[in-house]
Amino acid sequence: ILEWCWDWWSGDYYSTSPYLDPRGPETASSRALRGGSWRLDARYQRVVDRNNNRTPTYNGGTSNYHFGFRVARGAWPQAN
Repeated sequence: ILEWCWDWWSGDYYSTSPYLDPRGPETASSRALRGGSWRLDARYQRVVDRNNNRTPTYNGGTSNYHFGFRVARGAWPQAN
């Protein structure tokens, strides 16, 4: 599933960004997408793949089979 990130998208940002914890540009017209969906070629299945939600594949509609959600939960320490 594509991860729709809080970071703004810029096609060349990562070539000049900080090495640790790059957060994307201050503003832009679309958010960054990372990873790939089950409908994309294998070359797009890597977590380091970057894209945005303004490309023809992701047309900004209200539904799309490339997008979904991931459930995440913090790890709580075990009680003694």
